[in-house]
Amino acid sequence: MTSSPQASRAQQSQADVWHSLLRADVELTPAFCAELNARMRSERLTFGNRVHCPFLRPFFLTTQDEQRVREVAEAIARLGERVVKQALADPQLLAQVALNAEEERLARINPRYATSSTASRLDAFLLPDSLQFAEYNAESPAGLSYAE
Repeated sequence: MTSSPQASRAQQSQADVWHSLLRADVELTPAFCAELNARMRSERLTFGNRVHCPFLRPFFLTTQDEQRVREVAEAIARLGERVVKQALADPQLLAQVALNAEEERLARINPRYATSSTASRLDAFLLPDSLQFAEYNAESPAGLSYAE
């Protein structure tokens, strides 16, 4: 009894399936990587002098990892919203942020939507037994352009 390619792929991880699609004489050659890099540069897919993603393989998440990241990221976002709300209500707490008068005036503008940060980014390291956050970038909409 032989199994179909679809059945054998169902038993493989996403990364294993990805690797099985790469051809040693095409995608895995230095020439292919150099051409891909050159194309990204010509299309200005760069940040400074570096291409956005120099890696051929996407970063695969298991369903469990995605859930873990989502739950923690959403909890941190909720905490950030609580801090903003409390700071705007408590002058002593707001003073700790050290806003100048113009920044405070901007912070107090009612945007007419519920959240203070609509396009933030959490920089994290997903490890087998932990999730480590390096920083929270609430001021940067760039997170949207880096999302994969």
